[in-house]
Amino acid sequence: MILLQTPKTRKADFGGTARYYATGFSIGAKGYIGTGAEVGGGPYTKDFWEYDPTTNTWTRKADFGGTARYGAVGFSIGTKGYLGTGADVNNPVKKDFWGYDPTTNTWTQEVDFVTDTHFAAGFSIGTYGYIQVPGNTNNFWQYTPTLLPLVLINFTIQKENSGVKLLWQTATEQNTSQFIIEHSTNGESFSSLGIITTTGNSSSIKNYFFTDAQPLTGTNFYRLKMVDRDGKFTYSNIIAVIIDGKNISFQIFPNPARNILFVQVNGENENATIQIIDATGKKLKEQKVTLNGNTSLSFDIKNLPKGMYNLLLLKKNKTKFLKFIKE
Repeated sequence: MILLQTPKTRKADFGGTARYYATGFSIGAKGYIGTGAEVGGGPYTKDFWEYDPTTNTWTRKADFGGTARYGAVGFSIGTKGYLGTGADVNNPVKKDFWGYDPTTNTWTQEVDFVTDTHFAAGFSIGTYGYIQVPGNTNNFWQYTPTLLPLVLINFTIQKENSGVKLLWQTATEQNTSQFIIEHSTNGESFSSLGIITTTGNSSSIKNYFFTDAQPLTGTNFYRLKMVDRDGKFTYSNIIAVIIDGKNISFQIFPNPARNILFVQVNGENENATIQIIDATGKKLKEQKVTLNGNTSLSFDIKNLPKGMYNLLLLKKNKTKFLKFIKE
């Protein structure tokens, strides 16, 4: 018999304290771990951490929304992670459940699980979670979270002649009504530009676009207000583009930046990689994009330490970089 052993590579140590009975899940290309009981009889925890395999780094995210606990169960559905049950210091066994949205870095309380439990086993299939209650029981439950009526995959921007074209995709739509396209010149005060009616109900990818034929000179910020048939709504992330009558090859703004760094780069149907590099040369963040004219994208930098960084643009035969300050 020949035994084949898979090579093992040690990765960056977990960003939090050493602990027992933590819980994790994955969303897209990133992993998340949090809660648990600290080693040596320490307190229960509620801190939560994101692991990025492309940079081999851990980043602390918003603390778990419930009480500090250990032995919880976790899984992901679509673009959200879910964590619940477990035991805490005040009420030994819990049944509350919470959803984590990485795009807003927020926790929202969801529908409680059917019973108090801890050390349960869980997984997800499609839009449902499944939980096996431990102990002298074979109870197996399907968990249905409170799903948003719409799942937005991406939201991008392109310059077209003298106008701006906004493009976005949805993965699912449930009882959705419309997209309200909103515009701002400062990224804070927004006004409506137009309305696009949604498909309404769909479980397949849908493509939408809207053209702002007369963007203002300077920086133009855009977002989507996504409205369902009950009048409830959520907002997309904010994207931006500079209009100055010039062909921008590579530009960032604002600089210094605090939370979001906007990038504008020009290319003709070519692939590019954009990276954030710290002062030691370590790669912290990376995005791969397809350039088609003037293309805009953004980096979430609110968790980066204050200091000077390089933004590196890698094309097939060219390399460019710009410096920016995180304040």
